[in-house]
Amino acid sequence: MAILLRGKTKCKICGNVIWDGDSVVLFPAFVLNEASPLYVLSDSSCHSVCANESPLGQAALTAADECLKSTGPGKRACAVCGNQITDPDDYLLIGNLSGPSTGPLEKFNYTHLHKSHIGAWKHAEEFLALAREALDGGHWRGRALLDIVRTVEAGMLAGAEVQTK
Repeated sequence: MAILLRGKTKCKICGNVIWDGDSVVLFPAFVLNEASPLYVLSDSSCHSVCANESPLGQAALTAADECLKSTGPGKRACAVCGNQITDPDDYLLIGNLSGPSTGPLEKFNYTHLHKSHIGAWKHAEEFLALAREALDGGHWRGRALLDIVRTVEAGMLAGAEVQTK
C-alpha cells in the first residue's frame, strides 16, 4: 500500500501536495508491467477528486478494485487443484499483467498456483508463449514477468522430473 505523508506527498495525477483534510486514494502495488500507463499510479497516493476525474485515475480505480477482489486471504484458490494456498513458500501469484499490447496475456491476471502444481497446470505452455511474446516484443518493462516465467519454467521442469520417476 502506498505511503502518505500529508504535507509532503504529492498526488501522482496533479502533482500538488496532499494536505491534512484532503480526501485521498491510496493505490496498492497492483501493476507489474512498468510499460503500462497504470504503472505510474501503482503504489501511489492521489487526491480522490483527481482519481475520480482523470481517465487514468478511473482506470486505476477499476484495476485496483479488481486486485483487491482477486487477492488476499480466502481468495488464493489454486488454478490446478482449487484448494486454498496457505503455504507462502508454495505460492505463485500472477498479478496484473496489463500493458500496451499485452492483450491475451491479461487473461492470466490474478492466477493463483501452488508452485508444486505448476507442472500440472494445463495453461502453462500458453502462458509461457504469451509471456515470452510480451517480453520479446518490447511490450513489457521490469523484472516481474521474467521472474514469473522463470518460476513457471522451474515448476514445469520439476513436474516433468516427477513424471519420469
